[in-house]
Amino acid sequence: MNHFRLLLAQGFMISTTTTKKWEKDEKHSLNKKVVFVVKGIKGKGLGHCFRAWTIAQSLPAGIDRTFILSPNSHLGVKFFKQKLEDNVALSDNDEDIINKIIEAKPKLVINDILNTEPGYIKTIKKMNIPVINFEDIGLGSIYADCVINAVYSDSGNHKVLFGKDYADIRKDFVKPTRENINKNPTVSDILISFGGEDPTNLTQKTLNIIAKNPKLSSFHYYIALGPSYQHQHNIEHFVKTKGIKATIIVNQDIAPLMAIVDMAITANCRTVFETAFMCLPTVVISANERECLHTFYREAMFPYCGNGQLVNDAIIENNILKLAYNADIRQSIVEKLFTMDLSKGMERIIGQISKFIGHTNGHQPLVTHHLTHNIEKELS
Repeated sequence: MNHFRLLLAQGFMISTTTTKKWEKDEKHSLNKKVVFVVKGIKGKGLGHCFRAWTIAQSLPAGIDRTFILSPNSHLGVKFFKQKLEDNVALSDNDEDIINKIIEAKPKLVINDILNTEPGYIKTIKKMNIPVINFEDIGLGSIYADCVINAVYSDSGNHKVLFGKDYADIRKDFVKPTRENINKNPTVSDILISFGGEDPTNLTQKTLNIIAKNPKLSSFHYYIALGPSYQHQHNIEHFVKTKGIKATIIVNQDIAPLMAIVDMAITANCRTVFETAFMCLPTVVISANERECLHTFYREAMFPYCGNGQLVNDAIIENNILKLAYNADIRQSIVEKLFTMDLSKGMERIIGQISKFIGHTNGHQPLVTHHLTHNIEKELS
């Protein structure tokens, strides 16, 4: 089977080229470029966008970056525009992602779109472009040059870098020293944070539980709402009418908040690594079925509630009460977290990116400039 029929079988239709123009462009390129393909769809959260942007901020000087958003990722486009990123493009469809990658002529493609298909990865690899995927447990991950799955355990694939050693902790987080680590015997302040969008509205679910329990209502809460959270006014009204002692923080960095609270309640996402880095005891609630596959909370000894869309309120209530009113449990968690070194994750990620920039596999690229639906003409 020739290359074109192979890619057609994988779901992508491409045109032929002699590769000379591509080689010329690569040879005379002054700046290395990384393309981030990112998912930022309403209802799916903004974790992928946050990670891509965080990694981009840590890239060595002289490396250009372009963000290609998957179809319907209007929320992601808004996110990157708010971060003042210039090179941001929304894809019309899956084929358009490939078109935009071809136009960008990157040295490396980084996918943060969850599971990928083999045809998609193979098409990029046929252009002699190395590929790094994040949180990919799909069939396409087999064909990537490197897969970084900090939230998952070992998959048996030697190209997968897994576990907490690859947690992308932002430089804004400063781990407490042994001298200033939180040793408060009682809890006063609790952080509530469910990401940039909180699509399943775990913020409201948690506050409903707090409002019904006098013991939980006695604490002060910092409620961190992300830039795409849709229910801010409802939360403000609820807190006021129920008399909950709370400070509502909207679209602000939560790193400073983690340094002043006694414990946290978060989704089972990247935030769990951040609270662990800050040695902050945390109650963890998965926002969806996929987050239930994230298992770092076990190593961190964090009380875990299960899938927030299915779990009984009593389980969440009991876990918050147990952590808030048991100083011994909190101290054991803090001691455990203090022994963890999560500070090198971003350094390791950037090391992998640097390794692949400029990488070639010795094969001539077979794709350029545009895809075509007239595949029979290209094969004739």
